[in-house]
Amino acid sequence: MFNFEAFLISFGLIFLAELGDKTQLMVITLSTHEKSPFWVGFSSSIGISLVAIIGIILGFSASIFIPIFWIKIVGVIIFFVFGIFAFKKIKKNRNRFEIEEEDTVQVQDKSQTKINSKFFLPMLSVFLMEFGDKTQIMTITLSANYLAPIEVGLGAILSLSSLCFIGAYLGEFIARKLPKKWIDLGSGIFFIIMGIIILIESLTTL
Repeated sequence: MFNFEAFLISFGLIFLAELGDKTQLMVITLSTHEKSPFWVGFSSSIGISLVAIIGIILGFSASIFIPIFWIKIVGVIIFFVFGIFAFKKIKKNRNRFEIEEEDTVQVQDKSQTKINSKFFLPMLSVFLMEFGDKTQIMTITLSANYLAPIEVGLGAILSLSSLCFIGAYLGEFIARKLPKKWIDLGSGIFFIIMGIIILIESLTTL
């Protein structure tokens, strides 16, 4: 029988815990650089769903195979790289006197790369940020307490996916209202700050 209590508590607690949190802010930031908020929402939902599923599995498992510290360190490196690239984009946009002479093959390659980064970047970012974070710990706890992995999982995935889509469409709205250089500057600062926060969190777990 479906455990509605586990489902509703999981949905409500996780939604409130993550509303306006750093993960949703990151989805908003990523969405300001993409024309399709749906893809950002969809991709980040997959990333955060994977974290929730791992949390449910860990709720029934005594051993953790990959130390969370090293996953966090990978996340730190990635966020610093994102921040540096965002700052470089501002510089590139200032010197916009490039000749647009590209043959069809180059255009197709560029388009394919764009599609790949559009899909994988939000997914990887959200996964690395949320792995070992309070949401996953909450999912592990709820899963262990209620012994209802399906209900807890559904509640967690639906609440987190809702927040990802809200963030993605909010980011697209901001992108239409603000100049590109301010978005790039804000993104660069945001990613660097996130990298520092995750680094501090990682060091405190040692």
